[in-house]
Amino acid sequence: MTATGPSAPDLAATLSDPEWRSLHDFLTGLADETARLVVPAPLHHAFPGAICPQDMADPIAQEFAAIAIHKGDYTSIPADSLYPLLILYRPVFANAVFIVLAPSDRAGAAADRAHTGALTAMIAWARTHASPALVAATTTPHAELSADEALTAMARLIARDLVQQVSDDSGLVAVAETALPFAGTRWFWGDDAGKVAELFCLPTLAAEQPDLASRLIDLVMALSPAGLIHRRIGPADLRVESDDPRDLKVATPFTITFGDLSRGRIQQAIRFNDGRTRPIVCFVPGTLTASWRGRPVTCDLAAAIFAQEVTHDGDSVMLRHVSTIRDPGDVTRELATVTCTYSLAANRSIVGFELAVRPARFVTLKDITVTPGLGDLDQLGHFDTLTTLGSTSQPHIAPALGSLPLSAAAMPYLCLWESRSLPGHAVGVHMAPADTATKLSAVTDDERLTGLRLHYRSRAATRRTPFVVRDTRLVTTGGYYDRAAEYRDLIHDAGDGGWCRDPSMSYDTGVELNAVATWLFFASTNAYGTVPPDRMTTLRAWYDRHLSLYRDHLRSDDPNVHERIFVRGLAFVILSLDTIARVHPDAGYDRLADRLTNLLLDTQTPVAGDPDAAVFGSGLPDAPWRPELDSQCAALLALGRRACTEPPSTALAAAIAAGVTALRIATPSSSSYGNDPLDHPTIVISRSMDDDDLVDTGFWTYKLGLALRAFHLIDHAATTGRLALPDATRAHLQQLAATATQALLRAADYRDGLIEVRTSFNAGETNSETQPWAALGLVPLLDRALLDIPAGEALPLSIAITPKA
Repeated sequence: MTATGPSAPDLAATLSDPEWRSLHDFLTGLADETARLVVPAPLHHAFPGAICPQDMADPIAQEFAAIAIHKGDYTSIPADSLYPLLILYRPVFANAVFIVLAPSDRAGAAADRAHTGALTAMIAWARTHASPALVAATTTPHAELSADEALTAMARLIARDLVQQVSDDSGLVAVAETALPFAGTRWFWGDDAGKVAELFCLPTLAAEQPDLASRLIDLVMALSPAGLIHRRIGPADLRVESDDPRDLKVATPFTITFGDLSRGRIQQAIRFNDGRTRPIVCFVPGTLTASWRGRPVTCDLAAAIFAQEVTHDGDSVMLRHVSTIRDPGDVTRELATVTCTYSLAANRSIVGFELAVRPARFVTLKDITVTPGLGDLDQLGHFDTLTTLGSTSQPHIAPALGSLPLSAAAMPYLCLWESRSLPGHAVGVHMAPADTATKLSAVTDDERLTGLRLHYRSRAATRRTPFVVRDTRLVTTGGYYDRAAEYRDLIHDAGDGGWCRDPSMSYDTGVELNAVATWLFFASTNAYGTVPPDRMTTLRAWYDRHLSLYRDHLRSDDPNVHERIFVRGLAFVILSLDTIARVHPDAGYDRLADRLTNLLLDTQTPVAGDPDAAVFGSGLPDAPWRPELDSQCAALLALGRRACTEPPSTALAAAIAAGVTALRIATPSSSSYGNDPLDHPTIVISRSMDDDDLVDTGFWTYKLGLALRAFHLIDHAATTGRLALPDATRAHLQQLAATATQALLRAADYRDGLIEVRTSFNAGETNSETQPWAALGLVPLLDRALLDIPAGEALPLSIAITPKA
């Protein structure tokens, strides 16, 4: 039955709601003379011939192009119609109110993952209320593939959909985060290039995609011209999402700048697509003090703002607010204006700042001091350390509270940062004054650092000779903040035109190191034919340089070392050392692998409720020992590799057994760590065996890939007698592997000879982290090749075949 839609005026009223508008705009792109749509009644006027979701009958047979479902109204749809759609169709659009499902072969852009969580509840409800016969009959056909066929099918999807040319003139090849731009972004992550490069180092895949691994490693090297391995690159981008001065929002390639100019508050966040975007710095104008006719003048610049504006001019945006300085003896008399301007550009992450004091006619202000800087530090992070650079180019590093105030004369660069956080995650706020500041001071509250002020002084200013100060600012999340000279140069880097390098450091340094080590291993075996000697020399020098920097910043003698270790990153550094030691057995890499392995063992802590279980903890100041499934499995992967390489010690065997025991099989019924509930068993980890709240799960598929890779190696070490595990632990390991495999395959589709492993079972597509790690876990041929293990008879994989329209 076709419903009668509302009149045009009613439709206009409906589309005034942004959620309805965005749904309408998406469906408009699908609508043509052949497309059949299912839409809520208020949109029928816009799409003649469309029907209501409640009126669907046998929707699969009717081959609808798209079905739009209101999240708050799905229970009004007959369960026998809804359930097959949820199982066989994929989300291609979602916002806070609606989800659109479409046949998988029509799925272009993926739905916004932040809005697809409702699918879990929809599936659970529909399964419960649909007829048992229909539920049993609603299964996707499957294909039985050999391990080689499956690995090739997963790798070919990466090569087809994710590997892209960065630009026509750069010559660089990279791995896109998603096949199509996601949430308006087009990012190429360096660590994901390393993950894909490791996969394509396998000679059988390298034969099909010659030089792909090597070219992706070239990208990693391009992202690390000096000591830092930068996180990602992306095209120049500048979007004014709101030009309301009281609620402004401007996006540049890797940052979001927002705030209220009328209050003098400008905040910045680093952009992510996985919920990690949060304000991390607040710029404030500070105060002005001066004298006029011998009388003191003091002004809180934020409180005195009377005008503000956002101006957009091509590839730049200016955020500006103006304060009035008044005669304290006669507030009707204006002595000066102070204009603060923040400049943003499409191809850089920096913020240009200018403060200009312009006295009124016939007014001369003397002994002027202005104090722009940072505010809300206690609310936005754990800023505790200050790095400054003087004229000698030697950095000075000290606790911020203990070293302030200090002279800022001849200080071309300073950085306030979080020394207790993981180096790859620690926030740093960098400032490079273009004009000489006289002093750097702290604003405190109960012994907490709440603000930082740069003091600039001028003997006098008039209307003809205003007092102007400038500096350049940069915010990073992750870095080696003792490398002051490198950051000073970075903050003044003019960029390279249309493409931008994220100034933040990669937090997966171990992945990049491991990719280079893996390529060197296979190249040394002549797996890639004749390799120029200078290529081998260059890559080893790169590896040694960044390994040394990693060790320098690990600070293993720090009493709070557990707060400085990213367990997943450390695990991949150990993997890289284990691999490169096979190329250079006498270079000391193996001894260093042993030392770092012992450090990894020290991060293990018992799980409450089971004396035989323990988790590996990535510590953060606000949540030490927070269990993370990917870190747990990466640690087990590194320990499993060492068990296959060296005769395992008693401590190593005990740590592996405890780490495996800490993993449980469960069906999560509530959200935790940003994971949606699941309607099927998966592997989980928590601080306590009885803890159902602080649980990390296998909701994200890449974690299951890491788990399977670890399980394969541990099982091999136990089977060959290298690792002594209790029978109960081995049985549990096999159950974990079977559960992880089935949970992962729920997110896998086989179509046109390619396998796509989606980011989660209810997601619409894969990404640059999920696909390679799922491939390496499902088909462990790379680890077998590295360890010279016969491939054996791998069981075939049963992969869901995506139905064709």
